[in-house]
Amino acid sequence: MTLLGYGEEIRRRRIEKFSECDMLWNSKSINGHLITVGSKTEGLTCWRESDYDH
Repeated sequence: MTLLGYGEEIRRRRIEKFSECDMLWNSKSINGHLITVGSKTEGLTCWRESDYDH
């Protein structure tokens, strides 16, 4: 699974980065909050894969 981009270390790093992105967005946002849920919080979806709800 590591070769496919789903290794434990890679997933952990993705989770960390999504959380960091949410905190940065929310600290500057006036109109609302960004909350990452689902496959992105599990590190299974890459940054450019669109599964955001607006």
